[in-house]
Amino acid sequence: IEIFNKRHSVAIEQEVVNVLYTRKLFCIDLPIDIFPSWSAEVKEMNDNEGNLQRNYLELIELRYIVKLTDQYFEESKRQYVPWKKNISNFPQTRQVGHCTGVIPRERYVAFERVMWRGTRGNVYMRHVNIDEKLKDPVSGEMIDKVVFVAFYQGDVLESKVKRICDGFGATNYPCPEAYEERRALQTRVAAGIEELQMVLGRTADFRKRVLGDIADSYEEWYIKTLKMKATYHTMNMFNFDVSESALIAEGWVPTAKLADVQSALKDVTDRLGSGVPTIVKTTHTFDMPPTYHITNKFTSAFQ
Repeated sequence: IEIFNKRHSVAIEQEVVNVLYTRKLFCIDLPIDIFPSWSAEVKEMNDNEGNLQRNYLELIELRYIVKLTDQYFEESKRQYVPWKKNISNFPQTRQVGHCTGVIPRERYVAFERVMWRGTRGNVYMRHVNIDEKLKDPVSGEMIDKVVFVAFYQGDVLESKVKRICDGFGATNYPCPEAYEERRALQTRVAAGIEELQMVLGRTADFRKRVLGDIADSYEEWYIKTLKMKATYHTMNMFNFDVSESALIAEGWVPTAKLADVQSALKDVTDRLGSGVPTIVKTTHTFDMPPTYHITNKFTSAFQ
């Protein structure tokens, strides 16, 4: 599944089909524990890549938060602050807190409405759309998201804001209010993003090598598995004779082709090196035989 999910090309050549005779079906030249080890290795790669993708997404979102909310924090240092006017009924001696985070764009309208009603209008909200689509590490889909910042006063409102954020699946990130701290955080985030990009690149190369090694043997395994299933499917239509410990098959064959069938069975027996020959006997039955007409190159299109 991983090979096809990662678009690794696997070509099944006709030469492989012709080479794999029945005697080679059960001779897969690999240690028994190689398949569990490969499965565990691929699973570990998936887990590590998922963790790296989540960390990368968090750094990308934090970078946008620091960048896009900078203007709102700078407004708090000016003489006229719009959000202080909206919450002027609060005691100005208390410290105004803030909550920053990221939420999918399609949820923001309902999120803002619930935030307004849940806090009775005592929270000042601002948001900025993220220009690029961000990849969800779980589903792999590209999602439009919004950066928001909520200003409030008091521990009660802080608790309500965080509960509403959790209810809507918003991701909260700590963003310092001081300019110097934001610049330092932005520098650390940029360095972390660059480092994760290098790690993700090396992880993708390693995954490609591992899946490439598996893909090289895939065509042979595919043909062997296909022929094994076909063999067992055919053997399940046989009747087992307990007294003679033999498998008995019944079928219809044209009388003119009986010699060809015996020759084909003898050829397969010799090819496999089996010491027990295949016996073909004709029986009489009152069942109606299936319709059979001998055709040539011209009349085969009409049958």
